[in-house]
Amino acid sequence: MIGVDFLIDQDVYDYLGIDYPDEMVARRVRSLIAAVDAYLIGAIGRDYAIAVGPESLAKAKEVGLMLIAELYENDASSAKERSTIRNLLSSMLLQLQLDFEESRYC
Repeated sequence: MIGVDFLIDQDVYDYLGIDYPDEMVARRVRSLIAAVDAYLIGAIGRDYAIAVGPESLAKAKEVGLMLIAELYENDASSAKERSTIRNLLSSMLLQLQLDFEESRYC
């Protein structure tokens, strides 16, 4: 992976409530981790995982887990819940972008 080495399979399984993943679920989770990694790099910047502090890294991990859950369970939520989650994700991504920009100039 390029950026989010802090997102590991077990963290995702725990977040999704998956106790015993079969091979198909494991492949799907690895694929989603790679997709979210690429998304975060595009949204925040290639070096975000290196440049930001521990607080921002925790936010980035949570955003990554939320994005994976949204992609994994995209049909399980109501339209209102999905809208709320997307608004929260947008806000958190903006904060991470600002954190990354600030870290580049400090």
